[in-house]
Amino acid sequence: MSDQEKNKIDNENDNENDNENDNGNDTDSDGENDWQDLTFEPEKTDEKQTTETEKETEKEKEKEKEQEDSEEVKKKIEEYYKAAEDAKEYLPDEEVKIKKVKREEELMQKHGSIIMAMIKQLSIGMDLTRVTLPTFILEPRSFLERTSDFLIHVNLLFEIEKQTDPLERLLTVTKFYLSGFHMGPQGVKKPYNSILGETFRCYLNHKESGNGITTQLCEQVSHHPPISSFYVENRKHNWTINGWIHTKSKFYGNSAASLMANSSLCTLNFLNLDEVYEFNLPDVYARGIILGKTFMENCDKVFVRCPKTKCRAIIEFKSKSFWKGEPNHIGGNIFQNDTKMYELSGKWDSIMYIKETKQFVKAAIKQKGIKKYKPQKKEFLDVSKLRHHKLYVPPEQDQEEFESRNLWRKVTAALNKGDVDEATKYKSELEERQRQERNLRNKTKEEWKVKYFHEKDGNWWFNNPTTTLYDEKKDPEPKPIDKLGIPIWNQEQYDKKKNENENENENENTNENTNQDEKEKEKEKEKENENENENENEKEKEKEKDD
Repeated sequence: MSDQEKNKIDNENDNENDNENDNGNDTDSDGENDWQDLTFEPEKTDEKQTTETEKETEKEKEKEKEQEDSEEVKKKIEEYYKAAEDAKEYLPDEEVKIKKVKREEELMQKHGSIIMAMIKQLSIGMDLTRVTLPTFILEPRSFLERTSDFLIHVNLLFEIEKQTDPLERLLTVTKFYLSGFHMGPQGVKKPYNSILGETFRCYLNHKESGNGITTQLCEQVSHHPPISSFYVENRKHNWTINGWIHTKSKFYGNSAASLMANSSLCTLNFLNLDEVYEFNLPDVYARGIILGKTFMENCDKVFVRCPKTKCRAIIEFKSKSFWKGEPNHIGGNIFQNDTKMYELSGKWDSIMYIKETKQFVKAAIKQKGIKKYKPQKKEFLDVSKLRHHKLYVPPEQDQEEFESRNLWRKVTAALNKGDVDEATKYKSELEERQRQERNLRNKTKEEWKVKYFHEKDGNWWFNNPTTTLYDEKKDPEPKPIDKLGIPIWNQEQYDKKKNENENENENENTNENTNQDEKEKEKEKEKENENENENENEKEKEKEKDD
């Protein structure tokens, strides 16, 4: 065997030994004792260490992932805010309201048997006011709060004082009127039936744009029949809205209706112009309860009118055909005196158009002294371009017992987390409490006292509309809500502050009287001291003379 071959074999043996040593199988010539002493404990500890470190690394990775996710969410929210600002839109109170339509559809399928069982008990034309509806079809807010939807685009009214043409002013009020309907919930959703004595208050802050603050106060003035009253004001522009809604619910087989067109009235009072505008609200229908696709739609004819200027708008909310067509269409005419000046068309949830009539053309030719003039059709209102003003509501902990969000907070929380059973339980508790209170009043023959409104000639009016207004000629800047600086709707706080102020004034008067008495006493003492000094001086002089 050559030397090269020997070296090759030796190298191969060395490599094998090295591999064995690397694998932990140490077979040195020292014998078996070394093998027996070499236990697997160190190897086990290594495994523990590796598993612990792996867990730590996994935890760190999870934390990093959570941070990345949260940063990504923050980024998306920031992008959403930026997009909203670019579009001149305000987000609602909650940062982003994601409507889970899928879950709602599942609930409708899951509880379909409940709906059918309820429908079987109903008859055509039946009043639904006293029927308890399934909780899962409820919108998580009160009907009183729903009325605030019309304030989201209240800025449309701010320029009306600058408009000299009465017809232009009516068009502006009509825009404001039509701007609030698109704010309703998607799908078939019904707000809570407000309970007797329930109140809701909110405000919108326009101070940055120099337009003051718009405040709203609502109260459920009657439960059977259900009547809701509300009052809105903006003291900077010196206008108020007083309104009441008597909802009549009816069942019509494949649809249910909330009838309001003939049982509601709102008055918009521009005090600087000495003009009052009146309008009513359309009926609301839930379609497709048994057959077809379920959806909500507004129907019937409504009016927006100013008795003083004799300008008016007659608007029809058109009903969708069962077989074809699209919902949410409107049509209508706008009159000055009895002359039809414009025609309205479009969809109240997107774009509405206005078209000049032949009578308008004749009037324009007369006024402008021109020979030819073609009637024009132009965009009247695009609700997607309107800015959503943020609605401020006092936090629940600062609300009174019967304020809407505080009153319904448990039902709302349960609905938001999808717990229909819990929501039904809390809703039933409120309804049972209301029944017990009504029975107690019937036994004691005690009449319910409405807090902020009163009835007159079939209409409901706010008690103190003049306390928050000001005379623009005498006071260019609006005064505080009242001398105490407290909104009049917070009557308890107002009375408390008033009593405190009266006590302070009494104390100040008593202090002033005591101070005056003390000053007079001091003056008398000074006079007495002066007299005594004079007497002493005279005595000393007489003594000197005698001496």
